[in-house]
Amino acid sequence: MTVKESNSVCRDNNVSGMIILHDFGSDKSGKFSHINTSLGLVDVTKLTSKFYGMDKTGSYRGFQRVPTAKRVNDIVENWTMTRFEPITVAVMDGEMNPVDGQARVNSAIYRYHKGLTNDPYIPAMILTNVTEEDCALLFAIQDDNTTLVTPRHKLETRIVGKDELIIDFLERLNNNGMPVYDAEKNSVISDFTAIKTYQDIYKKFSKNNNLATFDRICRTISKAFVVLDGRNKRSFKKHSLCAPIIRMMSEFYSRYASEINDDVFVKNLLRFEPDGIVLKIERNVPSGKEPNSDNGFRYVLTALEIYNDKFANKKRGDRLTYKI
Repeated sequence: MTVKESNSVCRDNNVSGMIILHDFGSDKSGKFSHINTSLGLVDVTKLTSKFYGMDKTGSYRGFQRVPTAKRVNDIVENWTMTRFEPITVAVMDGEMNPVDGQARVNSAIYRYHKGLTNDPYIPAMILTNVTEEDCALLFAIQDDNTTLVTPRHKLETRIVGKDELIIDFLERLNNNGMPVYDAEKNSVISDFTAIKTYQDIYKKFSKNNNLATFDRICRTISKAFVVLDGRNKRSFKKHSLCAPIIRMMSEFYSRYASEINDDVFVKNLLRFEPDGIVLKIERNVPSGKEPNSDNGFRYVLTALEIYNDKFANKKRGDRLTYKI
């Protein structure tokens, strides 16, 4: 690509390797109204990677995905400017940092250093007057990621972006005895695999103005499945944070909240390992029904079986009647 400067093209005097072709200005309102957006060209050899890097342990940290060799190779081998989508870069402290398109950047750098092109410039959407928190949110909410972004990854980018709803959700879990969120590291524990399911259930109870019941569910999970490890640190039993278990708790409390004795339920849950509970849920799928088309029957039935366990629950008055 050959860059020809004209009256409509101006090189930014403060940032080396950036050419502004058209300035769109900023949105008139909304969360990102303070950010200025331009279309331009950037020199890939001048880009930095503020949003991810290798720490002292050799692991990559930051919200930007680390491009895989396969993804970079695929772009190099199928390179054509006719279908090249502009990357997004954020200008901060006189440096250009990719917000989206890291694999395209790495591919362009490879082609330039291998002599496949003598032009280091590629098209870009250029963001100025932007913060790292802005970039984290922009990355997290993009809808058309070429590479899969896991729910945990998205959650952590929203944490970096100081998304108040997400942080309130995580702090609520922590405050109810579920230590899933580390505020100092802006991260969630790796065992928290059912993030999306937890969020959906939290939103459901919030919408119904019933977060008190959600709090009870969290405290019950905490008392039944949080243990102390060898370093006297609180952690979760293996697989206790999986989707089937929180679904079971949600369906059960949604129907029986006013009748459930939380202490009785905790005592009975302690008799089972999380994997055993998941197995019971799987076995309780009604005959002739698809697993996801039983309207919560298998979850409620499993919870009732545990709650009414005849060996742990001696008092007949503590048992619940089936009404599903």
